[in-house]
Amino acid sequence: MATPLERSCCAAAALVALLLPAAARADDILPTPASDPPATTAAPVDPAPGVSATPPPVRRGGLAIGLLVGGGAASIVGYPNDVTKTGYASWYTVTGARPATVGQLWIGAAVTEWFNLGFGFSSNRLFDTGSNTATSAGAVFRVEAFPLFPLGGHLRDLGVLFEAGPYLASVKDPSGTALVDSSLASLVGGGVFYEGVHTWKIAQGPFLMGDYVWSDTARRPAIFAGWRVSFYRRP
Repeated sequence: MATPLERSCCAAAALVALLLPAAARADDILPTPASDPPATTAAPVDPAPGVSATPPPVRRGGLAIGLLVGGGAASIVGYPNDVTKTGYASWYTVTGARPATVGQLWIGAAVTEWFNLGFGFSSNRLFDTGSNTATSAGAVFRVEAFPLFPLGGHLRDLGVLFEAGPYLASVKDPSGTALVDSSLASLVGGGVFYEGVHTWKIAQGPFLMGDYVWSDTARRPAIFAGWRVSFYRRP
């Protein structure tokens, strides 16, 4: 006669024998998992040989050369560059506001359609100063921007400028003796311009600007208006 333990083992074996075929049939009716869908991101297309992916400039780009001439008013005040004379009223000279001219020539680059960098030379002369000669000149570093360029149309040609650099200003009597000598001074200036007249690679138009020159011995404020011409290698 079988013991209780033997009867339990026989019952467990019979249950396993019944469940195994059912598990096999359940596995047969389960769907096969689908594979992941292929990636839909298209590979970037390279531009054709010799074709730039960046659109070409429509207003300005590459090498830039500029020239401006104009007139206005300026004044030079100060002392000779001599420690025994600087600061004494008897050596203080004032031209007062006088008609003046400005001329600038610079070379640089149109870094983008709306941003130019340049370096050049600037010169000024004051008139109606009696028998004295009043001049100023120096090097200028120019930054030009066209902040309304994204708006399109003629606003693409409206620009603002900032310039700075080492400068000299002097007033001399007929014998050539310096009544005012700035020695090495500093210039800072700014203005607005419009280069809406286009011919070939040349853009031109009016400008309005002011600048200020100062050192320990001299001051030279000025304001000018005139015409500027710019050459851009591109477009």
